[in-house]
Amino acid sequence: MRKGEIMAETHWEKTNVLPEKRAALLKRNGRWKFMVIGVALLGVVAYLIFNTAGSRYYVTVEELLNDPDMLGKPARVSGAVMGDVDDTTGDLHFTVVHIPKHNDEIAAQGGLGNVINAAISNPNPTSLRVIARDMERPDLLEHGNQAIVEGELVLENGEYIFYADSIKLKCPSKYEEQEAQVRN
Repeated sequence: MRKGEIMAETHWEKTNVLPEKRAALLKRNGRWKFMVIGVALLGVVAYLIFNTAGSRYYVTVEELLNDPDMLGKPARVSGAVMGDVDDTTGDLHFTVVHIPKHNDEIAAQGGLGNVINAAISNPNPTSLRVIARDMERPDLLEHGNQAIVEGELVLENGEYIFYADSIKLKCPSKYEEQEAQVRN
């Protein structure tokens, strides 16, 4: 020390000053974590609801073609495959025709097999051209089977075309089981 300098003596003591405030701060930090997680979960739920609000399990060909709001939006449509499936270009080109989706209406007509036969025998069915690009042909994609296609409806040169991203087919043996249940 130099002459004239005064050395100050300090005393530092660690104390638990206001432990209740410290506990409240920790509680608040814990709440923020839960609030952030809760907001994130609400965001995920809202996203799922928003993206699926317009889509039901599936719509019929008539419902799709009669709803102008469905143009350009993702949709899932069900119909009976009518005619041949063209797969010579690497894309699948086929037509689906309208079949009802309500079980009571299907039962009243004698079962799904009868409904599909009536639809593909109709000389003027409500039909939709389907194109599935770069997709292998599923085994059951053939005339007379029920197809559920997911994709987007577009209007090209005055014609509605459904561009499918996926194709699901119902097994024909299910028709026979349903018809047997209807008869009993």
